[in-house]
Amino acid sequence: MVMAMTVTRYLSILITSVIAMQVNIAMAGTSETSHASAIIMTPVSVVTSNRGLRFGEISAHQDRAGNVRVSPEQNAPQCVNLTCFDSERGPATFDVSGSANAVVSLTISERVTLLGLDERNASNTMTSELTVSDTVVTFDERGKASFSVGGALSVLPGQAAGRYSGAFVVNLDYQ
Repeated sequence: MVMAMTVTRYLSILITSVIAMQVNIAMAGTSETSHASAIIMTPVSVVTSNRGLRFGEISAHQDRAGNVRVSPEQNAPQCVNLTCFDSERGPATFDVSGSANAVVSLTISERVTLLGLDERNASNTMTSELTVSDTVVTFDERGKASFSVGGALSVLPGQAAGRYSGAFVVNLDYQ
């Protein structure tokens, strides 16, 4: 019986020790410190719109439509089914600023409608599909970048003579 009491006592001590260890393990928590940070980016701004999109001087044919294509990469413009005179043509070019080495996405209006500006063509319009040199712009180490916008202007048969103009939107957003 002494032996049974000794074994019972040892078992009791062992069980109590295991329970105590579990309680200590459960009570022994852990913690960790972390940090929060933020970087305020320089607002993106269009420093200069150096030149607007220029389709130049055009003569429309009476019996067929045509178009003028101006590449955003400043390649030679193309005139199809039109008479294009030696006049200044070229893409719209933009200089922009933002945070150094940051990347922004660039979106533009899909098209621009040019409205007649003179009395003789005030009710006439032309439409240009727009293209951009790149949809992603990376600022250099000084926070400077540039891009260009070209387009294809559709000219209807017998398009009324006169000056036409329109505006399009350029959006730059940090990625």
